[in-house]
Amino acid sequence: MVRHIFVAAISILFLVGCGASLQQEQSQQVIHNKKQTALLEISNQPVKKVDNVTEQDEIVATTEEVTTVEHEKEEKNQNISPKLLVELTDELDQVHRRVVEKIEANGWYESIDTIEPSVEEFDQAIRPIVAPYFTKAFIDREVIGKMEAFFCYCDAPGPLQGTLIPDLFADTDQKGERISYNAYRPANEMYTGAKIKVTAAKEQDSWKIDAFEMKVSSHEQSFSITLEQVLAYYQAKGVEVRHIETDQDRNGEAIFIVETVADGKKIAVHSADWFTIDYDLWVEWYK
Repeated sequence: MVRHIFVAAISILFLVGCGASLQQEQSQQVIHNKKQTALLEISNQPVKKVDNVTEQDEIVATTEEVTTVEHEKEEKNQNISPKLLVELTDELDQVHRRVVEKIEANGWYESIDTIEPSVEEFDQAIRPIVAPYFTKAFIDREVIGKMEAFFCYCDAPGPLQGTLIPDLFADTDQKGERISYNAYRPANEMYTGAKIKVTAAKEQDSWKIDAFEMKVSSHEQSFSITLEQVLAYYQAKGVEVRHIETDQDRNGEAIFIVETVADGKKIAVHSADWFTIDYDLWVEWYK
């Protein structure tokens, strides 16, 4: 009898335990189902369209984006002015001339068959002339490393290129203390013009030319210089000019006639290659 009572008690406890476990599992399943239902309802909700955004709001937003881009561009080029770009290359004709005069003064042009100076002698004489304008790396690579080019009896511009006119309307790429920009070597009576990528670097607190990269010659492609580019260049040089008239060459390329305000001198600038000449000579030789 006692044994039957004990077995019955055990059975009741087992059933109660199973019932509690089953109830707990059912509760957890209900909670899980509710969560799934809530997530499904959220995912199925349509995206709410904002109808009160006006065209003016869109214009303001676009203007703010453009202003931000322009501000970032100004910060990127904040140390670069048109005057600086002009100063970097405006005296290179004179620098080349001083190098040639030094070579002549040392008598190094007297021998046609051999180059008279040693590399050390050439370095000692020429480096002080070019150092204010070019980085040490450029001088080592392009001047001292290619000294034979200064003894070439040809019309090539040589490693120093000569005076270059920056494209003041193109972007200037600045990365830290290095800048890159496009510039033009004007054509003259001896050789065609060239578009060149100029790279400058900060060295001893001064901007100096670090590399030249030839892009295209005016023989291959017209530069199509505009009047605005001409006026901007002279303004950056600090020379006040006024536009007198625009002529054309035989190919229909524009010839801009400008006059310096200070002395009334007329200059003809060829849009195809930046060839610049006294206006009277232009009329006499090319008109």
